[in-house]
Amino acid sequence: MAAELPPGKSLKDILADFICYLFGSAKAFIQESEPMGKMLWGNFERNIDLILSHPRGWGDREQEFLRKSVVQASVFTEEDALSHIYFVTEGEATFNFCVINTESGGLLKVLFLSLNSEIYILTSRFKPGHKVVVVDAGYGVVDIHSYTVKSTSPWEVEEFREPQC
Repeated sequence: MAAELPPGKSLKDILADFICYLFGSAKAFIQESEPMGKMLWGNFERNIDLILSHPRGWGDREQEFLRKSVVQASVFTEEDALSHIYFVTEGEATFNFCVINTESGGLLKVLFLSLNSEIYILTSRFKPGHKVVVVDAGYGVVDIHSYTVKSTSPWEVEEFREPQC
């Protein structure tokens, strides 16, 4: 039997509270742990993009629910939410994590052009047409995602087979 929500709280209220907590914690961490954290935060807080991952089967309705929860958490206005919130499937998020943080990710290198710039170049030994399979195993589920590298500048992949679960 599913637990009941607290009296007077909707699922969106709880999600908005959680998003508010996470965003506030990230802000506090940056401001307190970086030598010039408050100035750093002040310089980029109006240019933040939020990328949320979700199960592959979710569509516009679920994404709109997430977007409205972020607005309710006062992270963005409704207008800004449309241009600063992006959605990726869990498979896409896993793929990006793998190529950046694993040994096979050693095939990719990030070159920073400037310390004062957000510009960077992603170089790769992957070439268009290469195939990449990501197996995400955990919590009792194994997800298999298969991608073809479409381009490395900009970095773009496309699923070549329906994900398996």
